[in-house]
Amino acid sequence: MIELGKKYQTRDGRAVRILCVDGAVPMRPVTGFIEGCSSVLTWAIDGYASTVGPAQDWDLVPVPTKHEGYAVIRDSKCEYGFYVFSTREVAAKYLHRCEPDLPEGRHIVPVTWES
Repeated sequence: MIELGKKYQTRDGRAVRILCVDGAVPMRPVTGFIEGCSSVLTWAIDGYASTVGPAQDWDLVPVPTKHEGYAVIRDSKCEYGFYVFSTREVAAKYLHRCEPDLPEGRHIVPVTWES
């Protein structure tokens, strides 16, 4: 469901400015502009540009949020795992507590992802 105040883009990556989610067209109450277009457009409340057929390039999707962290990779005799922490320091403390004999920082890698 499209919400006013959240950031959206088209499925093909163009910026969108949402004007309202309670517009005059009952089946297409979401109203806004696509970057580079001068026309006002409407979408269904779920963000689809069309109420029939396959997904379209101009369907609305949330703008991905980028995240950064530090992954601890463990492969000890008793446990395998991949853990992500917000800072290198927190990751190092966890790793030292769990496996104090490992060389410092060797199993900590920076990671980024979108959601």
